[in-house]
Amino acid sequence: LAGMKIMSEAAEKEINRLMKDIAEARKPGYKDAENGAREQLAMLVDNEAEFTAKAISAGIGAEIPFAMPSGAQIENILALGNYAGQNMDQWFSGWAAGDMKRIDGTIRGGLAQGKTLDEITRSLVGTKKAGYTDGVLNSTRQSAEMMTRTLVNGITNAARDEFYEANSDIISAVEFTATLDGRTSEICASLDGNQYKLDDNSRPMPPLHPNCRSLYIPVIDGFGVVGDRPSIGGENFNTAAREAYIEDRMEAGFTQREASAKWKELSNSTKNKWRNDQIKEWDKNVIGTAPEKTNYNDWLKTQPAAFQDDVLGKTKAEIFRSGGKDRNGDPVTISTFIDKNSNKPYTIDQLRVREPQLFKDDARK
Repeated sequence: LAGMKIMSEAAEKEINRLMKDIAEARKPGYKDAENGAREQLAMLVDNEAEFTAKAISAGIGAEIPFAMPSGAQIENILALGNYAGQNMDQWFSGWAAGDMKRIDGTIRGGLAQGKTLDEITRSLVGTKKAGYTDGVLNSTRQSAEMMTRTLVNGITNAARDEFYEANSDIISAVEFTATLDGRTSEICASLDGNQYKLDDNSRPMPPLHPNCRSLYIPVIDGFGVVGDRPSIGGENFNTAAREAYIEDRMEAGFTQREASAKWKELSNSTKNKWRNDQIKEWDKNVIGTAPEKTNYNDWLKTQPAAFQDDVLGKTKAEIFRSGGKDRNGDPVTISTFIDKNSNKPYTIDQLRVREPQLFKDDARK
């Protein structure tokens, strides 16, 4: 036992030394990625006000002499902005720390399972056959994409907000606008279409969560909201992922029954990878528009039941389609499923306590 303890302590020291070396080796890469991202974000914040001015002018068909935010206001967006609960320094340091934690866990887990160095390496970087997307380090790339999307959303909204404030004489209010697709969160969907005065300090400011894509668009005096809005819909991504996987396995020589059985055996993380691939493909090819007065709740009502199930979950979707009424006697909407105090969706158990009438047998017929 003493010998095993000594070996364990020696191995622990060796792993700690290895992790320190890996951290030092990856540090320049983290810094280069951060510097590149900050440079692009700075360009975005510099150009956003001008872009917004041109977009509004094009939408109403008239050139308007808009005021532009000051340089100090623009700089504060980068230096002081808080996006989905973190400032930029926290986002970048957290991204690097998450990468090292994944590497550390993979190495320690691999050694504990008796894997060879080659096997641990493959677990980290992935395999050539899968385009190196099946390794742990792919999570770092995905994390970087998520972080970038969240920061871009935050900076875009902050820059637009400064522009709206500078032109409050003609911009009477702003409207919360979520993306009309199956990836929009329940909280963003429930806020879609809400209008707020510029000086309303209670209005929720996107990003409301990582990967948030919601925006505030201006309500122009005498014109209202200008232009159509992006719309992506009509697809159940869980079903599409399953069908894509089965088709792929059948091309590899499996029967449909065998492929279906293998799908059931996949881990949730692997199924999610297939689902995310379908989402990306859908985003590329099936983007349309919807009238500017369409809100997410009304739009979702027009989508197939399977799509509604994918967005809300089967139980909430059935309630959404039921024609039932909430505790106040109002028709059920997506907002029925949201806790207004915490801006978080109710769980089914919480909803059952809050809205018991919606769970009666006749409420969902």
